[in-house]
Amino acid sequence: MLEKPTALPDVYSKVKMSIDGGTKAERDEVLLAYHAYMLANDYLDFDLLATLWDDNPENLFFNTNQHTYEGLSDWENIWIYYRPKFKLEMPYHPGRLRVVIRDGMALIASDGVKRFKSWVGQSNANWHNPPAYRSTMVMLKTGGAWKTVHAHFSEQGDGVRPDKSGL
Repeated sequence: MLEKPTALPDVYSKVKMSIDGGTKAERDEVLLAYHAYMLANDYLDFDLLATLWDDNPENLFFNTNQHTYEGLSDWENIWIYYRPKFKLEMPYHPGRLRVVIRDGMALIASDGVKRFKSWVGQSNANWHNPPAYRSTMVMLKTGGAWKTVHAHFSEQGDGVRPDKSGL
């Protein structure tokens, strides 16, 4: 298991970020929980994830592979499947962050998150591994810690948005 980080890496000082609400301590805790979650996701580290994800089996995760996963057991199953198939090239880059904190709940929206994984073994162009994605995470403060209760990941589009295309 990875060690739970106790500080944000320097890259966060260069990230475009806006934070609305929360005390300084809550802001720091939420960003650190987000970073720890992203590390767990990079390394497919279920033990670390289990310290960050609320254990309610009805909590949903929407994956970039377009499927819905429910609770920690589904997380573990998909990561067991992916672990031997992915090679981590280098840790994620957080992209742009928007954080809102209200009354023990936090919303973290990010876009332009970069992934640095490659497929191992059989090459299959149909397997989903976007180089950039966006995410929305919802956290609740329970028992003194911020726990993720929902995560939604989707592929980051590139090119011109349809409404800006001039067509």
